[in-house]
Amino acid sequence: MNNLNLDELVPEVKSITLAGKDYDCYPPTIEQMLRIADLENKLKFVKTENEAVDLINNTLNPVVPDIDCSKITKDQLLALTSFILSGTIPERLKDKLGKKKQESLRQ
Repeated sequence: MNNLNLDELVPEVKSITLAGKDYDCYPPTIEQMLRIADLENKLKFVKTENEAVDLINNTLNPVVPDIDCSKITKDQLLALTSFILSGTIPERLKDKLGKKKQESLRQ
């Protein structure tokens, strides 16, 4: 029987930590991915900091509910959007995770 069950392809919910608090990161829909990918372009046209923060939060909150991006750094924002769009973790965090894992194995 030829049956394509797309529900079986839904990725798992991931986790993001910001300021010591964990947030669920839901798999983005295509529409959400396109909005996130276009975020940098949209930020060029905002006039105030509050508009920028609102735009960032409104774009990311459907995928990472309740997260407040008003105090994150540029590097954190880039890492977050990359993680949402492609599941990649910055190399320097991979290095830290690897060292922690090695330390826990030694104990």
